[in-house]
Amino acid sequence: MEYEYNYDVGGGLFAGVMIVMWLIGIVFAVLTIVGLWKTFRKAGLPGWAAIVPFYNEYNVVKMSNRPLWFFWAMLAGSLLAWIPFLGWLLVLGIFVLWVFIALDVAANFGQGTGFAILLIIGVPFVLGLWCAHRFPNWT
Repeated sequence: MEYEYNYDVGGGLFAGVMIVMWLIGIVFAVLTIVGLWKTFRKAGLPGWAAIVPFYNEYNVVKMSNRPLWFFWAMLAGSLLAWIPFLGWLLVLGIFVLWVFIALDVAANFGQGTGFAILLIIGVPFVLGLWCAHRFPNWT
């Protein structure tokens, strides 16, 4: 009796796609950090705050001139989002708070709703790069 084994599972394409997605994620993360860094520097906040996980959200809330409970509500929602049904409601609540914050940050930088929409969909590096061009001497 002779047995033949084949361990080929055909994972080459999947691995390639995952590597490309990982690299795209790294590029977006770096662009986001650069944008937040420049934005914080232009707003008179420390640039290194862009790489500290919850401190950067605190600074964004501070830039929007919203009350501090916005930050605490977003922090609590982020930490409790793993709870099955409550998590969905908390994520929805965080999104609503983020809409208000993005509208206020855009208004504080003299921009309108279209710019806030870019912030809402997660393009904060646009704000940083725009701030670097628009306000070169503003600190």
